[in-house]
Amino acid sequence: MCDPRVSHCNRVATIFVYLNDVQSGGETRFSQLEVSIKPREGMAVLFFPAKLPTDEEDPGGLAERLMHESMTAIDEKYILQQFVWSGSYIGPGAIR
Repeated sequence: MCDPRVSHCNRVATIFVYLNDVQSGGETRFSQLEVSIKPREGMAVLFFPAKLPTDEEDPGGLAERLMHESMTAIDEKYILQQFVWSGSYIGPGAIR
């Protein structure tokens, strides 16, 4: 079982799909990459926010360069989001 409090268990992939065009605001910004994505209906964004461990000396962890934020949406913004974890989910609502 995976414990999300340790670095070897994390969201290894995130995908979100913009469900509508957003005329004003609502960009997704990856500041360390100097990339800002304007929401367009049907556009998908896939990224990998965690590094998997390579051996006992490299425990993996957060891929800090992929830290991102949603800028304030002036117009309504709808997205669909899905996460892929590196182990079994053990949080609230988990099936045991």
